[in-house]
Amino acid sequence: MDASTPVKRFLLDRDQFLAYADIGSSTGHHPPVLLLHGGGVDHRMRVPQLHAFPNHRVIAPDARGHGASSTPADPYRRVDDVVALLDGLDLDAVVAVGLSMGAATGIDLAVEYPDRVRRLV
Repeated sequence: MDASTPVKRFLLDRDQFLAYADIGSSTGHHPPVLLLHGGGVDHRMRVPQLHAFPNHRVIAPDARGHGASSTPADPYRRVDDVVALLDGLDLDAVVAVGLSMGAATGIDLAVEYPDRVRRLV
């Protein structure tokens, strides 16, 4: 882990949790940015972008089975984990930025929860 990127844990249920980086705060009209990583990597692929949006809160979770998040014990859906995290952080809507597996999660978020996505990249 990058020493300048503190990682927090969000409990999903029982012993399942998501690790995530949470940097900055949104100001004015600047919505939070959600950075979703590709398969086989974790939020660290996004370290260069974590501080690139000074007027935005930036959240970069590790999907289950990746990085510092728990290994899935039962079937789950990544989009449901993301919505649980957004709810837990009291975030109504985000700009979702995804790559590969993260792009699929972002698309699922936009299709299933369109009110939670301001923009999709």
